[in-house]
Amino acid sequence: MKIIIPVLLAILLAVTLGLTWETSFRRVAVPDSKGRQTKAILTLSDDHKAIEVHPSKGVSVSIP
Repeated sequence: MKIIIPVLLAILLAVTLGLTWETSFRRVAVPDSKGRQTKAILTLSDDHKAIEVHPSKGVSVSIP
């Protein structure tokens, strides 16, 4: 029993450190090619180590 608890804690720590998180902001507006504001999603990606902008119309942009 004494060895099970440290092993479970080590597994939990390894799983927690292996997870990556993404933070997304949905109420963002970016200018389109004509200068008009369009809705977009701004994502800070730990997995890709980048800032990503996904407009509702147009091309997505990824900044490493």
